[in-house]
Amino acid sequence: MVRLSVLRLFRTPIFIGICVILPFISCTREGFSKEYPTAKQGVLDLTRWDFEQEGPISLSGEWEFYWEKLLDDNNLAEENIQRDRLFIEVPKIWNGQVINGRKISGDGYATYRLKILLQPQSKPMAFKFMSMGSAFRFYVNGEEVSSEGIVGTTRETMTPEWRPHVARYTPEGGQMEIILHVSNFNHRKGGVFEPIKFGLVTDINRLREHNLVLSFVVFGSILIIGIYHIAIFIHRKRERA
Repeated sequence: MVRLSVLRLFRTPIFIGICVILPFISCTREGFSKEYPTAKQGVLDLTRWDFEQEGPISLSGEWEFYWEKLLDDNNLAEENIQRDRLFIEVPKIWNGQVINGRKISGDGYATYRLKILLQPQSKPMAFKFMSMGSAFRFYVNGEEVSSEGIVGTTRETMTPEWRPHVARYTPEGGQMEIILHVSNFNHRKGGVFEPIKFGLVTDINRLREHNLVLSFVVFGSILIIGIYHIAIFIHRKRERA
């Protein structure tokens, strides 16, 4: 009888945890069938995207890519630099990309660039950053908007950091030029392997809070399941399996 009561005691929280987590999982799947604009040849056209009605968007697609170069606006305008231009899918690790006839590893550094066309915005906007391998500087129209760690060209000159965060930036005109410096000598995966979100500040903050709540719910559910199995072991030690 004691064993049955213990099992019933822990089954109830597990059932409640499952019921709580399911709505969050279903929310994350909402809108998966929707067609989202993606970047083509380094340009992302958002002129028809209504941030108030359609929410934040991932800056995904083909970004310009310059391997083992940390470039700014002036450098990128030079003809010899343009000859080295490649395109890479974002989000995606740069491991395995073929540069000058050889596949690169996760170690190295690079410059990404993306031009975004959009309608002038009157409300505050923001970017949401997740994990990136493993230090970066993020510029918009020549202004440094965000960074993590210290970008460097060697293991000794860079400092890795992992700090998901939100950075505010409201474009003044109808175009944004993003330049992103990324360096990695500390992680097996290099590059932008998580999507960068852009949208209204209120929507970006809501998205961040939703992800935090979902993480806590998942952690809580796993904790309850762990306690449940420990309780079973305590009361049924003879059944080692």
